Amino acid sequence: MSRGLAGIRPPNALREVNRLIGAGLLKDRRVGRARLVSADVSSPYHQPLVAILARSFGSVLVIRDELAPVAGIDQALIFGSWAARFLGHAGPQPRDVDVLVIGGPPGSDLRRANARMEDALHLPVQITTIGTAEWAAADSGFLRDVQAKPSITLDLTGSDHE
Repeated sequence: MSRGLAGIRPPNALREVNRLIGAGLLKDRRVGRARLVSADVSSPYHQPLVAILARSFGSVLVIRDELAPVAGIDQALIFGSWAARFLGHAGPQPRDVDVLVIGGPPGSDLRRANARMEDALHLPVQITTIGTAEWAAADSGFLRDVQAKPSITLDLTGSDHE
């Protein structure tokens, strides 16, 4: 018997899906002979699990890990609607991730990192680059807006990435 995309055999996957339905984390419904399975967003466990998974495997870590080895970045942050939703502010589902890179990284390195981020996240990543002095001066409406609204500062110096 072959293994599916998740790397496990279909009977094992079915057993785990049934367990998650029984626990109230997933729900299913029949459409003809097909069985459709989805997250049970009404479960009291849904939002906490989404938060744990996002913090453990999500966009923040992917973006941080891709930007960390890029030379010339003094600071980086995620801003805009994606950051607001991640931090618990209500609103529509973001269609992209906005990243502000502060410093002077080589454009080619940043473009390669951006492509890898988009491949990993299956979501457009919009990178804006500004100089350190420009960030400190914050003399544009855009920068004042970014500084005033929710954002996530990325730790590019941690020991858990290369």
